[in-house]
Amino acid sequence: MDINKMRLVKISPHASAKVMFDHFSTIENEQMFLDAEADSPAVAVHAGALCLYAATLLTKVHENEPQNIACDCTEREKGLRDAIKAHPRFSHLSEEEVSTMAHNMILKDIRNSFAHGNFEISCDIYTKKLYYVLQPRRKDFVVDKPIIISKDALFAANRQYVGKLAGRYMFLDREQLEYKAKHEFGNELKSFVLPVDMLRLAENYLDNKQKHYQRYKPKTSRYLAIYYPLLVSQMTYEQDDYYHMFNKDSNIFDKISHIRNAISHNGFEFDNQTFDITHTDRAEVSTDPLEKSVRMLKLVRDHKNLLIFTENFGFSEEAQQHLTEGIKAFFDSLFVYGGYEEEEREASETKTEKTK
Repeated sequence: MDINKMRLVKISPHASAKVMFDHFSTIENEQMFLDAEADSPAVAVHAGALCLYAATLLTKVHENEPQNIACDCTEREKGLRDAIKAHPRFSHLSEEEVSTMAHNMILKDIRNSFAHGNFEISCDIYTKKLYYVLQPRRKDFVVDKPIIISKDALFAANRQYVGKLAGRYMFLDREQLEYKAKHEFGNELKSFVLPVDMLRLAENYLDNKQKHYQRYKPKTSRYLAIYYPLLVSQMTYEQDDYYHMFNKDSNIFDKISHIRNAISHNGFEFDNQTFDITHTDRAEVSTDPLEKSVRMLKLVRDHKNLLIFTENFGFSEEAQQHLTEGIKAFFDSLFVYGGYEEEEREASETKTEKTK
């Protein structure tokens, strides 16, 4: 595939908002900025690209089964082989050993590119053709050739994964299924239910043959559970933006980094009863209600998009810095110093009073 004929773009920062706007319009009042109209065909394809990326982060096929993801990496693999041969440390390797080493690097590049959001997309809003163009960041062998993965290849790898999981349920009787639903649903939500949700949502946007009545319509009760992986995936993809806007010493970036690392290294769990989310990154562990996690990620996403909006519209550097500091202070008041919990308590007490 000729990379020179592709028009590479980043997934729209409004992709997660688009998905929720389309599927939960009675609940979610999403803020769509001037450069991303809600009915834009381009943003719709980007929404599908994000859903498929979210499914990939959940199934972990990029990490555990990268060999199952068909890709165009011929030029990159050739560049890696040449670089390995030219390195004095590996001059003794045979052709077969060099090829094996280069191939293993490709697999690691696939894993790291998805885990860190180091890719762009090339898409056609009419045919719905979509490619993920991975831009691996290496310190050892720097090769500028990308890895190109079609949406069909990524769909296939993810469907193969969830298909194997689905096979487990075929051998469970009614009592066993009821037990799982009652006592292990948090585990099933993470490993099977949400990946399937993300794949079905991706099909809504990327399958040209699908009729309107065939599209997946998630129940209102799934609002928070579906929103969470979309927000996490968007945040993972845009982590560099958070780093540059809020700097690594801010509480915002610290929280974002903690969640991203937990997601990338399979360090998150849903409680089987409460659905609280626990994120574990090395020795750091945090547990929050699902609703709080969603509200926090949505707030940070919207504030990040607001900063992009002001920059694009020519706000002065001083004004942007003032806004950034205000956003940091607001985040701290809610999610560092307990303001969110206080608001929830007051809202609960008000609701109780009204029902008396």
